[in-house]
Amino acid sequence: RIASMTQYEGLQIQTTGGYTFGSDHNSAKVKLVNAGTSRIDCSSVAYDVPMSTVKDGAGVEVPSAMALGSPLALSNAGSYFLSATFARFKFMHGGNFQLCYTPDGTFAASDTTLANAVFHTVINVA
Repeated sequence: RIASMTQYEGLQIQTTGGYTFGSDHNSAKVKLVNAGTSRIDCSSVAYDVPMSTVKDGAGVEVPSAMALGSPLALSNAGSYFLSATFARFKFMHGGNFQLCYTPDGTFAASDTTLANAVFHTVINVA
């Protein structure tokens, strides 16, 4: 369970079931959206999950990663992991959220390959 007003220092996505992230995921990004968002709506910038400011490495208050619908770039950290190290974020309040995902970094509404997706996992913030 995730707590609101707690600063988190990174994000890691791990595969299961033998699936691996190949080189076609080297430009991967995620975007935080309200739970129930459809895949085709991931291209919209209208999603504004309220995020609080965080303290950077120097202790300065800065906007959270993924604030105002901003996509977060992920590193292909190995065949079973995508990660964003030092991606500091803090939820302003509770709710249910999901991550939109794009392997090529575009979130194109015209994605006909169905590569863009919404992860099934619901992030419950208390």
